Amino acid sequence: MNYEDIPHDSDIRDGGAVDVDTMDDEVDTMDDEEVIPEPVADQPTRSRRRPPLRTLIGGALIVLLAAALVVSLIGWSGSRSQQGLRHSALEAAGTYGVYLSSYDYKNLDGPTASWTEVDHHSTPSFRKDFDSTRSSLKKLVTDYKATAKGKVISAGLSSVTSSRAVALLFIDQTVTNTAQKPGTTTQPLRVELVMTHQHGQWLIDKLEVPK
Repeated sequence: MNYEDIPHDSDIRDGGAVDVDTMDDEVDTMDDEEVIPEPVADQPTRSRRRPPLRTLIGGALIVLLAAALVVSLIGWSGSRSQQGLRHSALEAAGTYGVYLSSYDYKNLDGPTASWTEVDHHSTPSFRKDFDSTRSSLKKLVTDYKATAKGKVISAGLSSVTSSRAVALLFIDQTVTNTAQKPGTTTQPLRVELVMTHQHGQWLIDKLEVPK
């Protein structure tokens, strides 16, 4: 804008008119200019500070599933251990039932004799009682040339833990001797066998004949 274009007081006094429309246009042009706001730093919001609800629920479900898996594995392991104990106890009871109901006057004390096997698979207390009984029977069995062969017909466990098992055995015992006629007889036996678990094996601890 030239200085000459500005109206002087004398012009106004002399009746010169001021172009109001031109001045308004200049003001409007200034108002229309875009004002760019200053960038504002991002402020942490509540949603950014706290994880979404579905994320929390998903994490909780993963923890619960992991815990359930651990419990299942422990239970499965415990079940397998109990099954192993029952199987080994029942197998041992069947074998010991044959040893206890068998003898042969020709081999009463040899390394393969049934009575020797009983000694090897007994607790000290039962071995002491069994040896005392065996000493009194040895002469009688030899004099009558007696033999006996036991066969376990049925076996079951009434209780079993990691240290003790109680088995009920049904045995058929076939007996021969020179005093009886005919030469062979079979008699049924029912015995309760108590075993203890020591050093990784089941040992005979008590033998009872239920009434």
